[in-house]
Amino acid sequence: MSSWFGGSSSSSSSSSSSSSSSWDDTSSSFDSPTDFSSAPAPPPPSSMGGGSHNSLQQAIMEEQQKQQIQAAIMKMSELAFEKCVSRPSDSLSSSEKSCIVNTCERYLDTSMFVTGRIIKQQQQR
Repeated sequence: MSSWFGGSSSSSSSSSSSSSSSWDDTSSSFDSPTDFSSAPAPPPPSSMGGGSHNSLQQAIMEEQQKQQIQAAIMKMSELAFEKCVSRPSDSLSSSEKSCIVNTCERYLDTSMFVTGRIIKQQQQR
């Protein structure tokens, strides 16, 4: 029986199945040298300076903003559903739709108001 790494196992168990598995492939061995010349070269040290660091920080900030927006949408949806849908069914009634729209608009208006106030307070400091 062959091991996962292509060598032979010291166990002489005969319980191995006759079906072939990709893990049982002994045609490739780790004993032979591997040619890494076709692997992509790492970027030169000079290109890893401030430019890529700034773009990485920018990408992280964008992802964090996306997560915050998704969390706000999830919270808004949850609040609207709990407030407006009394009994889930295949479709929403016109009053449920209207309630959801109004609840979402109020949530967004309140969020914008609070954000504006926070920004105003920070600018005054």
